[in-house]
Amino acid sequence: MVVSNISKFFHLLIFVAAMKVCAFTPDQVWFDGGAGYGTNGIAGIISGSINKENHLITLRYCYNEEFEVFMSETPAEKVWDIGALYGVSVSKKFVMASFSTGLSYVGGIKRGEHLYDDTGWFAQSHYDAESINTVGIPIQMQVNFTPFFFAGIGITGFANLNVARPFTGAAVTFRMGKLR
Repeated sequence: MVVSNISKFFHLLIFVAAMKVCAFTPDQVWFDGGAGYGTNGIAGIISGSINKENHLITLRYCYNEEFEVFMSETPAEKVWDIGALYGVSVSKKFVMASFSTGLSYVGGIKRGEHLYDDTGWFAQSHYDAESINTVGIPIQMQVNFTPFFFAGIGITGFANLNVARPFTGAAVTFRMGKLR
């Protein structure tokens, strides 16, 4: 919990410092979020971004959780990241595409040593839960349709390269902010 809060503060500090150092008067500012499918099953992403002259700075939270209707192994594996990303964007009238990468803190739970198996119809294999705490390289690609100056819809592809539990995913996202 403390590491998580420190990480959030660290990324917020980077985000604010980047705005101050560059004397940002951004061309575009937005928040977006959505849900989709990832390496482990269900995935979600929430981010805030500023864009100036096609230079993009993003602070994101990305979540991936294993999902099965009848879980056969417990605990369910979960992985998430909090990342600060820098990238480039290309905009035309109602469409924007971007690519970003950066640095992130990765956390979660993965299965460790096998403990025991249940018996019966809905038997489960039980494993020790191991915490994930590492640094990763987040990657994010977005294509958004923005028919309104304040709202849009898009598709976000995301990944995180790390030593503990790399992951990928895609989500349908909704965007709100100053988009033009």
